[in-house]
Amino acid sequence: MGSETFRFPLGNFSCVAIRDNGFRYPLAMFLTNLPQETYQPLLRERGEDLEQVDLPYTCMLIETGRERVLIDTGIGRDGAGPEPGRLLPLLRAEGVEPEEIGTVILSHAHTDHIGGTLTEEGNPAFPHAVYVMFQKEWDFWTSSPSLAELPVDADFKRKMLASVRNNVLPMRGQLDLLQRETEILPGISAIAAFGHSPGHMAVQISSEGQRLLFVADALIHPLNLPYPETRGVTDHVPEEMLATRLRLLEKAAREKCLVATSHFQFPGLGYVRPKGDRWEWEPVRVSAHPGAVPASG
Repeated sequence: MGSETFRFPLGNFSCVAIRDNGFRYPLAMFLTNLPQETYQPLLRERGEDLEQVDLPYTCMLIETGRERVLIDTGIGRDGAGPEPGRLLPLLRAEGVEPEEIGTVILSHAHTDHIGGTLTEEGNPAFPHAVYVMFQKEWDFWTSSPSLAELPVDADFKRKMLASVRNNVLPMRGQLDLLQRETEILPGISAIAAFGHSPGHMAVQISSEGQRLLFVADALIHPLNLPYPETRGVTDHVPEEMLATRLRLLEKAAREKCLVATSHFQFPGLGYVRPKGDRWEWEPVRVSAHPGAVPASG
């Protein structure tokens, strides 16, 4: 395993988690309705920082044998941190040229998930790909939203809107807008996971009876499992987000499927385990050879 990529099998598919980049954020951004005295003792027990959290921007490559599929394009040239994303060189390091990507699934249109759709020169980064997102997400971001529902400053909102304008609107000719949950390709299905953004998408990947649930930003920090009611500053519809999170946690625990996240400690893979009337996160061990990573618990 390289420090920025992690390859693992899923049935007949080969998957690669790719750490496009990352940034350090104030933890309270993602726990706005949870008192510090509630969660800090748990972090202290784990030896974790009580104030800050390092969030990677993790994309997912799926090689089905027939097609190469990419979920999200990372921060790209918009770079929330000191450096832009490194998705393209990391793909090439895995032996994949951008022209070989056939489908790009955009979980939602937040900056750190769409920033790599274009190159620094403004050309499509994946020129032969079909881009997929929910119609509901497209409709929201093309409606000139004020983003008044987000408790962030005007500059943050301006950057979010500019990122959509720069990275998604130019791709309209390559976009396949989904009206409902559906199979995108054999073994890869879109799941409605609305709330974090109005048209937020999770993705179910299945091969030979093994399942992977890519939840994107329905889960942003492992504290979302013992405290699923937590809200973040970038949750557009918090009540709907909570219902989505509960549904996905119940699904992941019931099906004992491997879960992939966008922002948990890289590679962001693990299992959702019931703990009383809540859940806990069991990360996949990455010290072993990638081929040893189990696809189901």
